[in-house]
Amino acid sequence: MTALPPESVAGGAKAALDGYEYQLGVSVLAALRLMLITKSASRITLEPANEEDLESDLEPATPGRVQPSANVADGYKLVVQVKLRNSGPWSITDFEALLKRGTTRRPAKHHLDDPGTRYLLITSADASGVARDLLVQGLEEWPEEQTFPASLSGTLPHGPEGRIAIWGVLTERLLDLEISDIRDR
Repeated sequence: MTALPPESVAGGAKAALDGYEYQLGVSVLAALRLMLITKSASRITLEPANEEDLESDLEPATPGRVQPSANVADGYKLVVQVKLRNSGPWSITDFEALLKRGTTRRPAKHHLDDPGTRYLLITSADASGVARDLLVQGLEEWPEEQTFPASLSGTLPHGPEGRIAIWGVLTERLLDLEISDIRDR
């Protein structure tokens, strides 16, 4: 067995810590937005039993409240996976692999077997190619159903159109600015 050089171990630990800190920041942003700003959630579960990063049951739209998206008409469960990524943009192949990944935990794609569940990847990276059709700019914004990449239909057979999104390019700096903006209101 070959030992890893100390700088590799230190680099791996730093990357894990950075990812954890990013996930904490996203969790704070989600709690502030969903519970205080849009008031669409009464609770958020961090590291829920389904082993994703966070989960919340969102209330149906209420009259008079500004909605980030017209698609939020019914209450739904929001399942969020958070990925700090420094290896380039998400291709549709990368995203599909993420949805399928899981041996010790249930693959993310199975959350979408329930038509009342929506899945959101929040990431520091951009998306490329047809994966760009899934890009949104917030927690309650959803892409149009007709822009859903056809190549994902085999992986996600239970009507995922309009229920899966990527909030990309939420860099650590932008995340801090989003939280500061809410805090300063």
